[in-house]
Amino acid sequence: MIRILTIALAAAFAAPALATPMFLPQPALHGESSPILTQTCEGSCGCEGECPPPKFRDDQEQPAKGTTEESDGNLGSDIAILLSLGTDACGDYDEVWRIDCLSMELERVAARLPKAAAYDSARAEVTAAAARLHAIAMANADPARPAVRREATVKGTKVRTTRPITPVAPARVAAANAQAAAVVDELATTLLRSAPTPTAQRELARVAQAVDSTKVLLRSS
Repeated sequence: MIRILTIALAAAFAAPALATPMFLPQPALHGESSPILTQTCEGSCGCEGECPPPKFRDDQEQPAKGTTEESDGNLGSDIAILLSLGTDACGDYDEVWRIDCLSMELERVAARLPKAAAYDSARAEVTAAAARLHAIAMANADPARPAVRREATVKGTKVRTTRPITPVAPARVAAANAQAAAVVDELATTLLRSAPTPTAQRELARVAQAVDSTKVLLRSS
């Protein structure tokens, strides 16, 4: 009787050792890799082996857009297209509106430049030039006409001003345009000198060329 009891107890203690632990990976079959638990599934995600890639949480810092020093190679071309569209829109207005319209388009360009050290100087130059053009329009404003928002259709696309623009008094257009053209000339030149890296130099050269082309708006008819 004692011998039978001893055998039964030994079998009972040996049974758990024979079971495969549920938390250990099973041996891989030939030609298969063993699943490695590299992450912990939170909650009941129903995954086996590997969990889905983690997602950014709302409180995690995500990579900022437009803050890298190196662009994707399209920055200059994209801004040139943006400025060309804006120039065509401004050109659709009577010449009294064009200086402040161009000021607003340069504000768009400044907002489009990447927020990175390589473009900080260029952004400051474009912002300053936009402010100077606006100041010229204000100093020569037509007292009989208020600043208003304008809209033009360019190649089937509606282009609206982002703010009210100020018209220049007709008698002052020629003199105001000459002042504005000098601002554009200076900006195109400083953009070529404001880039500290080869990539920024290449992109800003394209922007400078586009800026220079806007002088067509300032030729009094």
